[in-house]
Formats: sequence, structure tokens, C-alpha cells
Amino acid sequence: MRDIVLKKKEKISDEMTFEKDDKLNRKNIAENFNNLFENNDSPFVISLNSPWGSGKTQFIYMWKNLLKEREIESIYLNLWEEDFLDNPFYS
Repeated sequence: MRDIVLKKKEKISDEMTFEKDDKLNRKNIAENFNNLFENNDSPFVISLNSPWGSGKTQFIYMWKNLLKEREIESIYLNLWEEDFLDNPFYS
């Protein structure tokens, strides 16, 4: 019988970048989103929706840091962390 070794799940960190942490090669998705920002003069919202565990949070942190490197202002709002209000529209 072979021993099975489980790796500890990597901790998601707000210091993640595409250069060192992009194991799923999703930088091109972020670049496409950046094109939306660069070619749009009016404010807009992007919502990222995908099944639990698919890497949304890691992608967002990496993308947020890419925007910061390029001096593009952004706001990150995790509604799961802000879910203490009775009315979700307040967040």
C-alpha cells in the first residue's frame, strides 16, 4: 500500500501576483478586464461569479495587485465579509 501525502492548502494572500502565483494561467483574463477599464470612460462594476473553490479570491488578489502596479484605481469589496447588515444594498 502506498502512502498518500496531502499538501497543505496554500493560504490566499493579498500579496499574490500573477508573476509568482498564477498556476492556472489566468493573467490573460485579467488583461482582458484591464482593456475594459482602459477603453471605458464611465464607472462600471464587474462581478466575478464561479463555483466555490474555483480560485476567485486568488484571481481577485492577483488582479488587484496588477491594477495597483499599473496605477489603476480599484475598489475590492467582498460581500461575504460585509454580510453583517440586514440590507445587502448598504454594502
